[in-house]
Amino acid sequence: MLGNIWVGSDEGALRLAATNLQVAIAVRLDGWAFEREGATTLPARLLAGVVGALPAETLSLAHDGRAEATRITCGAFETTLKGIAAAEFPRIPSIRGALPDFRIRAGELIDAIATVACAAAGDDTRPILTGVCLRLDGTRAALAASDGLCLAERMLALDAPAARQE
Repeated sequence: MLGNIWVGSDEGALRLAATNLQVAIAVRLDGWAFEREGATTLPARLLAGVVGALPAETLSLAHDGRAEATRITCGAFETTLKGIAAAEFPRIPSIRGALPDFRIRAGELIDAIATVACAAAGDDTRPILTGVCLRLDGTRAALAASDGLCLAERMLALDAPAARQE
């Protein structure tokens, strides 16, 4: 099950979630139209390979809940992936309200992480030094990483203000 991605519909948005039971990520993609709400899980590597090779055309997903199969159609391409019931997917705890909401352009965040991540430790002998620290302060975000010898920091302007948080 941990090799699968949870795929579901929610109020005009496609929602995706994945976890390894230590770290979880959930994404909401707006702008989808659904005939009916539903959810399933699909093999992550297979789904990524299929979707990554699709042309830049309209993507359609059709799920058969009885067979736990999802048909993917895009242009002339069509395939069916066998999944596992969404109810079997591990529950991802909500952190809503635990951290302040903030907005930042995805490209800027990716660039900032790439800039400072090179200073993070590359081995697990000191796990505290293998990550990137994100600090929010009003209209700014500071990202920093260090391996104990090198230190990298990058400041970003936020699109929407956030409360101070480390």
